[in-house]
Amino acid sequence: MSYTKMSKEIEKYLKENNLPWRGKESDTKEETARRMNAYYKGRDFIFNKWLNEKKYKELISVAHQGWFGEDDFFVPLAKYFVKENELDWLKFLCERKVRFNIEDTLNCLKNVMEKYQNKRIIEILSEVILLDLEKYKKGESYNCIGELKSHYVKTLNKFDQYIGFLEQMDCHEYLKQIKEMQNKTGNFTIKLNDLKNIKIKL
Repeated sequence: MSYTKMSKEIEKYLKENNLPWRGKESDTKEETARRMNAYYKGRDFIFNKWLNEKKYKELISVAHQGWFGEDDFFVPLAKYFVKENELDWLKFLCERKVRFNIEDTLNCLKNVMEKYQNKRIIEILSEVILLDLEKYKKGESYNCIGELKSHYVKTLNKFDQYIGFLEQMDCHEYLKQIKEMQNKTGNFTIKLNDLKNIKIKL
């Protein structure tokens, strides 16, 4: 819903400023590039307009829907909340992705444990750590350990990003809690019950 609203405002901005807003099948590469550049200019204008109007919930909704690249939308929004010391809004923005990534990792871990019932968690963790993820991605065959490694790395990277934001704010106890969750995820001792601590509602 918020993305639809943003799209309409972007279109309005483009029309008011005589910028290209609708493509045609006959468009050249240059025309398409100009239209896309105009669109992103409009998006950035509306992004900043909504920030000034404090439409944080709408902006977060657009970020969560994933219509724009993370570096183009999610990260600037997170940095804004850090700068403005808006911890609750930063939590609302970031916790959702962290939680989903942990859930995906746990689902993959469950699949591995079902397939290799004689392996202990410590053995699975060792295989995950040693697996060459780039080599696995270039291959054509499915490997549940490889899939687990992919989600494992993605989740820990998301934790690193979130912790990087939090370290710039005054939230010692909460930061400690997130780091503990990262450690638990890193050694496969995280439980679904742990996720109740990252479900902020505004």
